[in-house]
Amino acid sequence: KAVFLLSLIQAGASKETESWDFAERSFSSSPIGSCTFDYECTATVRSSSPSTIRSGVEVCDCYAASSTFPFDECEGKKRSCMSAKCTNSCDDKKLEAHCLLSPGSNDGMCALR
Repeated sequence: KAVFLLSLIQAGASKETESWDFAERSFSSSPIGSCTFDYECTATVRSSSPSTIRSGVEVCDCYAASSTFPFDECEGKKRSCMSAKCTNSCDDKKLEAHCLLSPGSNDGMCALR
């Protein structure tokens, strides 16, 4: 059972994401989604958030989004969710998203580089 912890330091966030469990394909509060191919991942600027952010990605920070396992920027809290107009912090930092595969598996997670 492989559990990976990723840091969003490269994306400008200050907190670590929570764990991703490849064996059970479970997911907890992380903006990093599952993938199999690079085309499923995009560098995305967070433009919405609830009043209390639990995911580690602040508003207007860049994160790696998955089209197959999208991140709910409101973190399930639609009533307290606010939107922001942000500059493209992904372009500013020249960040790109790609699919980082687990060793010996076709299951991966989107990551920034």
